[in-house]
Amino acid sequence: MTTLIAEDQRHRAESQRRLAEDAQRVAEQERQNAGEQALLAARQAQRAERLESQVDILRLKALLSDLYDVRLIKDGTIGPMTVHWLKQFQSDMGMDATGEFDANTQACVPRVIEAMVEVSSANQIELLRVHCRKGAQSG
Repeated sequence: MTTLIAEDQRHRAESQRRLAEDAQRVAEQERQNAGEQALLAARQAQRAERLESQVDILRLKALLSDLYDVRLIKDGTIGPMTVHWLKQFQSDMGMDATGEFDANTQACVPRVIEAMVEVSSANQIELLRVHCRKGAQSG
């Protein structure tokens, strides 16, 4: 009878050891899955940021094309021609003409687009400059 009790205890101990190992494997798998999910979420956030940036650049190029009657390739990148017309835009809007699509320029673009819908006159640039400055002061 002692042998049966001892054998039963060994089986229980072995079962508990296996359960503990299984629990460790599951916990490790969950940690790996959580890490993979975090990495995937970070990649998706980067992709979304890149897409948003490309959309902003496309919007800028459309504005420059319409405003200055030029043809810019609408590809989501800023090349030399875009920099040239961006400097012109910044100068016309009373900003430092850096050619960089900086935060001030990014903030001005939607306001100018909105104003272009409202404005149709020979003094379009001056009126847009006033509108851009007005928005910068309130924003």
